[in-house]
Amino acid sequence: MHDPREHAGRQDARRRDGRRHDGRNRAAEDSISLSHVVLSTPPGSLRSGQVVRAVVAACLTVAGAALGAAQIMGLPALTAQTALAAAPPAPAQAQTQAQEQTQAPAQMPAQAPAYRESIAGTTVTFEMVPVPGGTVTIEGARVTIAPFHAGRTEVTWDLYDVFALSLDQAATPPAGSAAGADAIARPSSPYGAPDYGWGHAGFPVISVTRTAAEAFAKWLSQKTGRAYRLPSEAEWVHMATLAAGAGGLTAGGPRTEAVQREVDALAWHRDNASARTHPVATKRADQLGLFDVFGNASEWVMTSNGSLVARGGSFRDAPAAIGVLSRSVQDDTWNERDPQLPKSRWWLSDAPFVGIRLIATRIP
Repeated sequence: MHDPREHAGRQDARRRDGRRHDGRNRAAEDSISLSHVVLSTPPGSLRSGQVVRAVVAACLTVAGAALGAAQIMGLPALTAQTALAAAPPAPAQAQTQAQEQTQAPAQMPAQAPAYRESIAGTTVTFEMVPVPGGTVTIEGARVTIAPFHAGRTEVTWDLYDVFALSLDQAATPPAGSAAGADAIARPSSPYGAPDYGWGHAGFPVISVTRTAAEAFAKWLSQKTGRAYRLPSEAEWVHMATLAAGAGGLTAGGPRTEAVQREVDALAWHRDNASARTHPVATKRADQLGLFDVFGNASEWVMTSNGSLVARGGSFRDAPAAIGVLSRSVQDDTWNERDPQLPKSRWWLSDAPFVGIRLIATRIP
């Protein structure tokens, strides 16, 4: 004979198994039903808020069903804390990106803003733009470049005339000011018109020697109290590389049509300048917000061996020669027509293609 108590125990176990199965089925049915409500709704009939509410409702319902099933089956309930603890860790790449995004502002050095400078006693102003520091390779040597400011444009006749023609001396400076102690030599009269009749106001200063450019920078420093000077060749190359960006002006050799369009947009050169300089800032600004770093007038730089070098190319150079690698060394042809003996230390009678861009190393 069968024991009645053993038979009753087996019936109770079957009833518990049935309740577990029903609980699991209800959870799955609720999930499928609510998913069908969201997915079968025609596009556009649910707004984003409604979709979110529907999905949340589905999640809550499924969670509730699962909780009920867990209680029926005697399993521990799944809470928010246990769900988070059970979730797999985020991929290492995502964690790294998050750290980088958080740390990047703290790692980036503060950069001084651009500023506008004025000359006391005149209406002349000019802008200086920040150039971040970095490293550059010059003649096989790696050079570290500190941050500096560069002229937004090449020095114009408007500014240079104040120095060359002593226009600042017409104003009476305050007693004891730096402007009152002007012991800097000024240029002599040029042989012929140094601007070649191409234009004066708003045009880049040209036909000036590097000696004149250095004297001008010294005078400007005295007038303003900031340290203005010509860039070193390494500083110019660093600046020009950043200015060129990914436009292709950093490499020599044959150039694609896209690079040629970039040259045309940034620079006055042999094919578009009609054999003359043009007003500054009439081409597109480069990646640093500077104008005419390439073409129009080439720019004097300081060299480690004292050689007279201008960078960037000018209106007389072919488009393929315009760019970061463009480099000209002064020779006798730059001052061939000057009849003076010795020849002028201020003016270059046959170099209407070389000008000035100053940098400032004393940040305001």
